[in-house]
Amino acid sequence: MVQTMALSGVASEALRRAKAPLRKGNAAPRGALRPGDRRLRQKTTWRRECLATLQKRIDNRAKWAKDQFEEGNGVIEAYAEI
Repeated sequence: MVQTMALSGVASEALRRAKAPLRKGNAAPRGALRPGDRRLRQKTTWRRECLATLQKRIDNRAKWAKDQFEEGNGVIEAYAEI
């Protein structure tokens, strides 16, 4: 079944996202070249987040995982019918 999917050449959205080209970083220098430059990256202090924000992140990750599973399951079911 998976072989059939691979040989057919049909790519799902998940596969397209996984194989998408990565953006390369900017070639500019990371530090300040002169004292007046504002390119120097300052260290930022860690800020505590509220529980609602943390819960929202947990929920978003769970939803993403569920969506990935459902999409993969749908693709496998589609090729199982062939």
